[in-house]
Amino acid sequence: RTSLFCGFFGNLFWQSVYTDKQKRKAEHIEESYEEKGVSKKEAEARAWATVNKQDGGGKKSGSGRKGS
Repeated sequence: RTSLFCGFFGNLFWQSVYTDKQKRKAEHIEESYEEKGVSKKEAEARAWATVNKQDGGGKKSGSGRKGS
């Protein structure tokens, strides 16, 4: 959820698989669940499941515009 390990010409770096907007959305959803008494671990799992369902998963390539 965070990150995917990648190699590039012998150099190692971390590449996020979610956009900043998706991370903010998951954080907000997680906080909402915690306020309702859900454990931190369960709240995080539910938050990422919600983000994945709403946004179709991690980063997508393309123009950034959705068709109707």
